[in-house]
Amino acid sequence: MITAIIQRFDVEGELQALAGPDVRAQILADAARDILVQTDAENAAAIGTAIPHRTVVDGVPTEDLERVHAEGLIARTYDLMPAVLLQIGNWLWQHSPVRSGRYQHSHRLEADGEGIAAVTEGWSLPGLSPNLKEFTFLSTVHYAPLIEPHGDEPGESRQAPDGVYQVIALLAKEMFAGIATITFEYRGIEPAIIVRPNDA
Repeated sequence: MITAIIQRFDVEGELQALAGPDVRAQILADAARDILVQTDAENAAAIGTAIPHRTVVDGVPTEDLERVHAEGLIARTYDLMPAVLLQIGNWLWQHSPVRSGRYQHSHRLEADGEGIAAVTEGWSLPGLSPNLKEFTFLSTVHYAPLIEPHGDEPGESRQAPDGVYQVIALLAKEMFAGIATITFEYRGIEPAIIVRPNDA
């Protein structure tokens, strides 16, 4: 999770006398609103969708920034994990070699060992518990291991000789290093992309 915090500012002397508590609270709320609107827009532009968030004003979960006190604190936490998972799933769909379409339609997402979604074109995620520790992308076709490089041999698909899961895991690891630990592994004999939130 990424957190943006807007907290009280210090005013001294005559400025303190001129800017009473109500004025300072309003200035803080207005500044926070401007910062958070800009941050939300930049996040949405970067990820391609609105980022789920939670806002806390003076210790109370609320989107009402006007509740802040003059010496208060506004914090917004952004949950980037859904965007990471959606991007990995979209890459799996887009970069799957296609002959019959079975492999492309075989990708699944598990959360802590429980299946939660089929990865298809335009797929979406169900609501995610904040307590989940591990997400796993797997293919359900028996020949998925053959598509990945094995031994000193390339993968057996001419469309993806470098593999699919290995390549996407490496790309995701580099792109999302600040958000999650991402690895390529085998679960049994099946290739898998494992995603563990950094704050898990």
